[in-house]
Amino acid sequence: MEQRFDAIVVGAGPAGCACGYTLAQAGLNVLVLERGKFAGAKNMWGGAFYGPSMRELFPNFWEEAPIERYVTRHKFSSLTQDACFTAEFTTEKFGQPPYNGFTLLRSKFDRWFASQVEEAGAIVAVGLQADGLLRDGSRIIGVKAGGDELPADVVIACDGVNSLLAQEAGLRGEISPHDIKQGIKEVLVLPREVIDQRFNLSGNEGLAWEFIGSCTQGLPGGAFIYTNKASLSLGIVVQLSSLVEHKVQA
Repeated sequence: MEQRFDAIVVGAGPAGCACGYTLAQAGLNVLVLERGKFAGAKNMWGGAFYGPSMRELFPNFWEEAPIERYVTRHKFSSLTQDACFTAEFTTEKFGQPPYNGFTLLRSKFDRWFASQVEEAGAIVAVGLQADGLLRDGSRIIGVKAGGDELPADVVIACDGVNSLLAQEAGLRGEISPHDIKQGIKEVLVLPREVIDQRFNLSGNEGLAWEFIGSCTQGLPGGAFIYTNKASLSLGIVVQLSSLVEHKVQA
């Protein structure tokens, strides 16, 4: 690519897609780079989505986006080896538009979001990793990717908490293992009627359930269960430095 862009956004997750979409809607020439084979291939969180930000971009996005369920129940449990204390918040309002939160599968949702970015006029280049920054003295004037130099007026790093570009730009130093948590997620397929029965759900109602305590063997962190249409997203998250200190394999 020899074209010069107004902005290059690195990362096609929700932050990168929201950024690329907003800039493209404003009439700018935008390139979004995604190192995965498709947007969502490298997603890094469990699958519960909250807040009004998406509604500001797409007022009724749940009508076309690949949403799994609406989060109408939110539970929090503190565990010991032989006991459990659980608090639950539920309201019918969360099951009505504009809804409060959703469960979703990022591999589906991010691809939909990236398609909206393309429809707005931006280029989404998948399978292309930003290997470094282009500089003119102290100014950043683009990125290096796939052996090419891609110039741009602005580079926006949306490549995650461990952004190597932000580090290269001098915006942050090395991240301490104390500030990072290691997460593992698995998606278990179950019939929809089984999920509804086991978690007392109906229609498109969904449950977000978080845990702390014995589920992490006393280490700082927690676990979660999110209900999808016909699957469960289960995960556990533990502070990285504690895994190293206690010699626990994640």
